[in-house]
Amino acid sequence: MTIWKYPVCQKEFSLTMPRGAKFLSVQPQHEDIQMWFSIDPGFRVGPEELTDVRVFRVVATGEEYEGNLEYLGAFQTGRFVFHLFEKK
Repeated sequence: MTIWKYPVCQKEFSLTMPRGAKFLSVQPQHEDIQMWFSIDPGFRVGPEELTDVRVFRVVATGEEYEGNLEYLGAFQTGRFVFHLFEKK
């Protein structure tokens, strides 16, 4: 297994990731918010990569949200706390 880092870049965003990537953590690193995933280094098959497009959403504490979302974790920026979800 290897660990890959992805940026949390806006309120709602999608990423193409290796199939089966397992979420590990979300937290600030320097001035940016990052997510870490455990990746099977064997996700490449021949000349093609097995990938999925995954959609994430950031919700501020106290903000209303709806939809089929799976909670991944929370992170702080200054005095604000945000929550990361993945759309299912």
